[in-house]
Amino acid sequence: MKKLTALILIACLICASIPGAALAAPQRTIRIDPVTYVNPLYGDVLPQPRQTMPKLASAATAEAEIYYTTAQEVGQVIRSYMKQRQTDFQFGVAFQNYTEDGAHALMDEALTVALSHTGEPTEGDYLRWQFGSWTYGAEGYQQGSTVYLTFSYTMEYYTTAAQEAQVDTTVDALLEDLSLADKTDYEKILSIYDYICANVTYDHAHVNDESYELQYTAYAALIDGTAVCQGYAVLLYRLALEEGIDSRLISGIGNGGPHGWNIVELEDLYYDVDATWDAGTTDYEYFLRCEANFPDHFRDAEYDDAAFHAAYPMSTTDYVPTVPCDHHYTAAVTAPTCTQSGYTTYTCTLCGDSYTGDEKNATGHTYGTWTETEAATCTLSGTQERICAACGTTETQTVSPLGHDYRDSYCTRCGQLEPGTVIAPAAPEILSCYSKVQTSVKVTWTTVDGADGYELWRSTTPDDPNSWTRAKSIMSGTTDRYT
Repeated sequence: MKKLTALILIACLICASIPGAALAAPQRTIRIDPVTYVNPLYGDVLPQPRQTMPKLASAATAEAEIYYTTAQEVGQVIRSYMKQRQTDFQFGVAFQNYTEDGAHALMDEALTVALSHTGEPTEGDYLRWQFGSWTYGAEGYQQGSTVYLTFSYTMEYYTTAAQEAQVDTTVDALLEDLSLADKTDYEKILSIYDYICANVTYDHAHVNDESYELQYTAYAALIDGTAVCQGYAVLLYRLALEEGIDSRLISGIGNGGPHGWNIVELEDLYYDVDATWDAGTTDYEYFLRCEANFPDHFRDAEYDDAAFHAAYPMSTTDYVPTVPCDHHYTAAVTAPTCTQSGYTTYTCTLCGDSYTGDEKNATGHTYGTWTETEAATCTLSGTQERICAACGTTETQTVSPLGHDYRDSYCTRCGQLEPGTVIAPAAPEILSCYSKVQTSVKVTWTTVDGADGYELWRSTTPDDPNSWTRAKSIMSGTTDRYT
């Protein structure tokens, strides 16, 4: 296993760029001589770069199609080339307030972005643990206050594009064979772990041959069936992420020497797994363990600080899968009511699992007859109610006003006079009727409220009630003399 040191990871951001075609003639040439960066994971393994120096574009041909402006953008570009296992590539970067130190700092930050954990199976730790070094230089020019550089990169990978294509095809076939689609996350990671432990052996033949770089790869573990701990861990990382289970590759000291293993996420917590140490057996000692029960594993500092533990919280106990239960269910019936459905609840007496079934529709109310609670009148509404015999629910409804029932100009219920009816005033009371002479009579009567006048009637034939005739109309006063 190689010496493992730390990298700081950051998240990549969305690209913004400057089109190269918008640039005017250069003012002066800028050059950065080739610089080699050995992957810090392998600082003790690759003390000298083995790749050739990149061929820099000349100032006259250093025009890039796009000039990026941030480390996040550059990191995304580098990541895309790394995923394709491109060994030589170029891209442009535009700098404001340019210094060479600032350019190197941006490239350092871009490497962190390129290798950051994204959750994509072929990114993050899958790239970080499978390349040895890179060398870059740059050539360009200054235009106004902006420096435009075309960077030329040469990368050293542990696998080729053809080998990674073979890994992709084999991974797809393997996951199909494992039939993981309908399994739980626990069942998925167990199936993956079973496969690796049963089909990958430790590469003792190359353990001291650091020039044989395939031993550190998922390709060696998956295609050749033999690898060192790093190959085990990178393969598990790839397969877990392919199935949507988050994982990280952890470096540190195991059994006194450099070692690598994984953490995987189940139910929002992370657990340690070490397929290398469990390989060749089915009685797993290092599968889904908490830190306290994972002996002889000591993390490197970057995987053991507060920030990393906050991002990847470890369980304080080993993962215990749910044991399938030979259920024994008892039934409890909930009868339907007037308004709610009925159902039966089945509960396992062994594990407490429960479900409902046998649903029955609500019965609806069983109401009695309507009883008047407030009588309606000719002009006001009344109310009546009825009661459900099953549940006691009371239903109330409004009774419309009855309206008037007029007979002989008056309502038979409330006595109101029918609209439009004219009522004649009452007959006045005769107060006196006397005569001083035989031919003249003086009549006096009471005043009748509402009367506009009075009519004086006389009988033309004594004792004949039908012989009356109007003698005179009087519009004012209560006394008149009739001759």
